[in-house]
Amino acid sequence: MYNFTSTDPEGTSPTQVQLDQAIHHSFLSYPTPKNYNIGIWQPHKVSDTIIKDIWKFLENYCNLAFDYESMLRADKQIWWMIYPETKAVESNETFNSVETIISRENIVDIITKMDHKSIAFDKLFEEDSKKVSYNSMSSIIITMIRQYLPSVYMKLQAIQEYLYSNHGYHPSNLNKMFQFSYEFNYTFGKYFDNIPVIPITMSTYFSIPRIVKHLPRDEIIQNDSGSMLIQDARPLSYIGKTKTFNPACWWNKEENSLGRRLTIQEFQDNYQNNPIREDLRSKELKFNLQDELFSDNDSKLFVDNIIK
Repeated sequence: MYNFTSTDPEGTSPTQVQLDQAIHHSFLSYPTPKNYNIGIWQPHKVSDTIIKDIWKFLENYCNLAFDYESMLRADKQIWWMIYPETKAVESNETFNSVETIISRENIVDIITKMDHKSIAFDKLFEEDSKKVSYNSMSSIIITMIRQYLPSVYMKLQAIQEYLYSNHGYHPSNLNKMFQFSYEFNYTFGKYFDNIPVIPITMSTYFSIPRIVKHLPRDEIIQNDSGSMLIQDARPLSYIGKTKTFNPACWWNKEENSLGRRLTIQEFQDNYQNNPIREDLRSKELKFNLQDELFSDNDSKLFVDNIIK
């Protein structure tokens, strides 16, 4: 299983049934006793054109090394998001006295006070006791590290392993959108009725890569007693002191295996990275804090009902 950055024309994306089966597997494989604020978004289920818009957004704002034109073939995505809980949960004093959730006011502060240049968590929040269901930044960060992020990435790994082991799909996984939550909400907020949300990670899947991120061999460093292990830092490609690209290899589709490593010139020839980073932060972003993200009429499912 390799993380791809370019797709082969002969490959395919998973079917929706296969994605549903993988999501179902992830909830069964990594059940968590507490799971607040964390949810999934599958944008391909709401619009025929949104996947193209998302890849254009990623190219313009996230400065990622991809063959963006070919990535359009990977036309299904699974996003893990921070969603606001219901107002009933946010205003329940008993619940909030024993649990830490991220209120919609907290979510707005994260979106508006963080940008891609700095993630100074200690400066994100100004304590404001007048806000309803407003938790301190320290409690939120501790909860994210202890609870939210482990839940997300364990389930993400389960989805990736399921799709690869059962169907041969390789993943491409991106995390940088978290730093561009303002731009994300400005661009895609209409799909959430302008209720504030935070993207954590996105993954997409494809059967035949063209280029994958990889070094031919990963090295592990071990101390004398063998009690500590760490993966050696991967070397980066530089022209002078300028970082160019992370190591990557061609995919040998005839042998279904890694090919040789790309040269700097091949990176430059195959990766489009021409960001048009419009300053969306200078534009007013209005949030809908009155409505619920999920209505009373939305379906409440047990895990086994995910697959229809």
